[in-house]
Amino acid sequence: PDRPLSHAVDGNKSNCDANHAGIGKDNDQAGTTSVYFQVDLEDVYELSSINLYRYWNDGRSYTNSVVVVSETEDFANATVIYNSDVNNIHGFGAGTDASYVETSEGKPFNFDAVNGRYVRVYMSGSTVGNTVHIVEIEVFGKEVETPEVPTVNKDALIAAIDNATAAYENEAGYTPETYMVFKAMYEYAVMV
Repeated sequence: PDRPLSHAVDGNKSNCDANHAGIGKDNDQAGTTSVYFQVDLEDVYELSSINLYRYWNDGRSYTNSVVVVSETEDFANATVIYNSDVNNIHGFGAGTDASYVETSEGKPFNFDAVNGRYVRVYMSGSTVGNTVHIVEIEVFGKEVETPEVPTVNKDALIAAIDNATAAYENEAGYTPETYMVFKAMYEYAVMV
């Protein structure tokens, strides 16, 4: 029976028989068809870990798998977290990561922090069939820190510009070298 995709993000990772998302079709030929499950985190986060729980009761392995993170939905600049796709079915290059046997403990993928909003798990069958089953996917990270923008006192800025303009127009109080440096800096500041 079809399983809703929401099962893969409902927090329930204890029952792989009744609570998994079924992806792909039984008549697809395992190892040749690329399918994926995508999670939208609804904002960009600094991600550092993904735990993936796939159907485990029969000791299967999901071959040709790729886990990728992207800031954009088109995955144009995706970061590959894991790649066991030795045949390059999913188009991220021939993978060199080893496949693994699924267990109830899931598979943690820890990586150097990367910004991302979207997470995809690409799969192409398993050692026992053509469909793929995600019991749960957990994505860990933190909010992206945005630098604090300093506030500007507009009145003080305008007064400083007026003073600089007056000094620029009166080179008599400066040595020629000092005035040339000041003039160059002033003209640059006015352009900015």
